[in-house]
Amino acid sequence: MKRMLILLLVFMLTFPVVLAEEVVLSPQMKAERIAVSVLKEKYGLTNDLLGLFVAYVTMTEDGAAVLYLPHAYLPTQIVGEYEVQIDDGQATVSWTHDDQEPMFWQSDMLDSPCWGARQLNMVRLSYEMLMDFLPEDYEPIELPEKHGEMTFEWIEPTAEDLPAEEVMALADAGIKAVYNLPQEEIRLLDHTHEPDLLQASDGQRLWRLYLGDPERSFIVMVNAVTGEVFDITLTTGGVG
Repeated sequence: MKRMLILLLVFMLTFPVVLAEEVVLSPQMKAERIAVSVLKEKYGLTNDLLGLFVAYVTMTEDGAAVLYLPHAYLPTQIVGEYEVQIDDGQATVSWTHDDQEPMFWQSDMLDSPCWGARQLNMVRLSYEMLMDFLPEDYEPIELPEKHGEMTFEWIEPTAEDLPAEEVMALADAGIKAVYNLPQEEIRLLDHTHEPDLLQASDGQRLWRLYLGDPERSFIVMVNAVTGEVFDITLTTGGVG
């Protein structure tokens, strides 16, 4: 009996890892996974810093373009935009401030003409510091809808839809696959929010799940019929 319990525990601990290897990502999420990887490598952006941006994916004939726009509460001109072009599996990445001297974005000075990973991390950890920096008349720039003109409406699940428990495991696997979040951190995310089932205007039935901790939140959308991870939105910031 004891041996069976040990084997069951091992299976429970390793099950999400297996899912992470087998999870099916939508073409948009495959492109975003590549973008996350190259942004981390070239610009030192972490998952927590990527959560300060909204990713917009445009599929092209040979690949995709992934544009990262900073959230409206950040000084958008100083933070800039990141863009990843993916053609035939090859990625090229650019930043609005690539022409600036590294001393500006590698410093801890918030009065720099551009903010790199170091400055972004400073304001991420201290919302008060960000508010002190922004002028009183600062007007946030409203971001466009992430999914363009696609609309969603709440619907009731049917017997043909994947159960919420299975979809939750797929959501965990999608987060690991795209953001390479350590398994122990995934387990610590709050999984208690009841998922919503949505009907997209293109006909897809999508489970929408909320997972998070005090410093970050993930909204994961999973196809209720196929199990494909349709989209993941990561949000951080305003902590401290």
